[in-house]
Amino acid sequence: MANIENSNVARIFKDITKAARYIRENESEQYARINNNILEYLDGKEDFSYEYFVNDKVGYRIVNQTIATVLSIKVNEIYLAAEVFNKSPNLDNFNKLINCYYVEVLANIAAYFEGKELPARLDTNLSLVIMLCMAFFPIDEKKIIMMQLSRRLKNRIKDANKKNNPVYKICYGGHTVLPLSINLYNKFSGEENIVTDLSGLMDDKKNILSPIILENFNDLYRRTWLGFLSDDIGFVTSLFKELGDFHLERSKSNRKTFYEFDNTIWQYFPVEIICLLVIRQSCGKNVDFISHPVIDAFMPFIKDEKNYSLNTLSLKIRRELFKRNNYAMLFEL
Repeated sequence: MANIENSNVARIFKDITKAARYIRENESEQYARINNNILEYLDGKEDFSYEYFVNDKVGYRIVNQTIATVLSIKVNEIYLAAEVFNKSPNLDNFNKLINCYYVEVLANIAAYFEGKELPARLDTNLSLVIMLCMAFFPIDEKKIIMMQLSRRLKNRIKDANKKNNPVYKICYGGHTVLPLSINLYNKFSGEENIVTDLSGLMDDKKNILSPIILENFNDLYRRTWLGFLSDDIGFVTSLFKELGDFHLERSKSNRKTFYEFDNTIWQYFPVEIICLLVIRQSCGKNVDFISHPVIDAFMPFIKDEKNYSLNTLSLKIRRELFKRNNYAMLFEL
């Protein structure tokens, strides 16, 4: 089994390297433009639309872009940071990796303020971003992303009723990361609950979800929720091994079949497990004995919050987003 686990992790690392190489060799101009757009945003610009020439028949085509769109593209720089971290897993490179993942948080915050959703993201993506925030970032980030998830779920039901089509009620990760992220926020954020039930929604197989969030867990995630803070070393060791195995098993992408971790950036960084470890440790519980190939590279760096901090650019974007949208920060950085 260990060989299978290691081979799956190696496959994910290979995908990271492949994506990073593609960005460097084929998209350097695009990312130069994107990073320039961000500097323009900090100088007051809001519209980042541009046009490009298609062919003589079509002519020019306009691409409409807001800061949310720009940030959602910049997120892919995670591949570059992950490749560097794989080659040299040190504190500085881990911090750079965390800052790249924070761009996904900023992109979703920008989308929330714009009243939109980021393209090509499932409900699982927001669930994972919530757990990313629970592990690493301030309460403002946690709260806004949870409000974005709440709005998304409510819009699902509205769209289903408006279009008289129950397919719109489908939400993804309904038995795993979706209820886990909601319950972790509700219990450990210290804030008022935002999502309190899943009434009217269905899972990806069109089964009605229970309004009671806790009742939607599959067996593994139910045992995880009930026992991840246990003092029983044998039980916890086995539990996190199962979580790691499940993560690798569900780290696939297929248009016809739903998988929780269909995006390589979430396959690589098992934030649902890392979040549980961070919370477990914050509750005074030992995590030193927990191990799995999918988390081992990150374990030395998640045990101390001093190991990660937002860089200057991340902080500037954060402040500008909150300032322009008249959001009163609960936590100033």
